[in-house]
Amino acid sequence: MFDEKIKTFISYLVNKKGYPLESILTNTELKIEARKIFIDLAIINNDKYLCAFDFKVSNSKIAFNFSKIHRITNSEVLDFPYFLVFFQEKDNGNDLEFKIFIETKNVLKPIPLDEFPHYKTLLAKANADEKIEQIHIKEDEIKVQKDKKNILRGTAISSLLSMLIASLAIFFLTKNTKSDLFTKDLDKDSLSILISNQEKKIEKINKDLENLAIQYKTSDSSSSDIERKKIDNRVSKLENLFDENPMKIVRMQEMTNQIKLLEKENQNLKEVTDIKITNMNNRIDNLSIWTSGLLFAIFSSIIGFAINAFRK
Repeated sequence: MFDEKIKTFISYLVNKKGYPLESILTNTELKIEARKIFIDLAIINNDKYLCAFDFKVSNSKIAFNFSKIHRITNSEVLDFPYFLVFFQEKDNGNDLEFKIFIETKNVLKPIPLDEFPHYKTLLAKANADEKIEQIHIKEDEIKVQKDKKNILRGTAISSLLSMLIASLAIFFLTKNTKSDLFTKDLDKDSLSILISNQEKKIEKINKDLENLAIQYKTSDSSSSDIERKKIDNRVSKLENLFDENPMKIVRMQEMTNQIKLLEKENQNLKEVTDIKITNMNNRIDNLSIWTSGLLFAIFSSIIGFAINAFRK
């Protein structure tokens, strides 16, 4: 009896709604993940499910009772329409042998038999839904690729900025190092100028003394008394000058000692400065070689990464 009712429903689909007989599949099983779903009747097209039906046999009282016991639980996991068909005994004035329902938001909604979709309509809807799904998938893929490109470009720009900042930092570091060396050279030159000035003063005093001694040595014994007196007067005046200002001699001696100390200090400073300059030059050379190699490696890597990122 139940098979006869199913044949009646299949006849309705074929004759009234244009469903091809070869598209109707009965008593099939569909596996979704770990769940098995038993389907009484399914409509397929090229191995693709268009819709499915679940048959219920009951009297009219139960058939129109929209309680939870008759709601379609499988519709929540299927991606195609899932209908519930109630078979009922013929009543007086009612020649319908079945009613079709579809669940919408946990509510069973009846579908009049003359409004049930035709096969071509159902197939067109399925194809449209498939195209829409493909468009959504394509849009998602484009969005993912766009996000990847944005990330790659942002990373490339950040890498280029980092390289620029590192290059500027190394440039200013090298510039400051050279400035320090130049300042030390200026300090050294200033000390040399001070010592040179002191030496010139001492040299002038020594020349004056040497000239005076030469005048004594070159004076002839046969010179006239007048010349001897002039020389004696000069010597006497010079002796008086030393006697009256003994601090000049002491000061000259102090200046001589200071010059010697400054010369010694200058010599020591020169040696220390030469050693520091040599060490600094070695460090600068090593730093330049290491930095150049590192910058070249970083620059090459970043440029290659940036080119690939912008190409994509």
